[in-house]
Amino acid sequence: MRMYLPHEGWQEPVRELMRKSRLTALTLGTSEGTMWELAEAFQLLPPHRLVLFIPALKKAEYQRIRAAAPRLPECPRWLDTQHRTVIQGVIHFAADWTLPSRPLWTTTAT
Repeated sequence: MRMYLPHEGWQEPVRELMRKSRLTALTLGTSEGTMWELAEAFQLLPPHRLVLFIPALKKAEYQRIRAAAPRLPECPRWLDTQHRTVIQGVIHFAADWTLPSRPLWTTTAT
């Protein structure tokens, strides 16, 4: 679901949508709003109801996000390669918050 909310007071409707949703999918990013959404998701949701998409981020950007969200895995080795796709990986969580992650796109060296 995509919604456009007023600049002021958007957090409570987003929080309520997270609580009611069967699955919350977020794309990682460094904006203040995205960082807030990620923190809220970790606080409100059980692990099986959260999926995170890793966009074309630089390693420094991922590390900045991880500093604010320590449940994220270490920066994947495959991140920040010269191969850029819209979504580079997906993170999903087991019931104990273990963190398997895999790239969506891989290549073999020639």
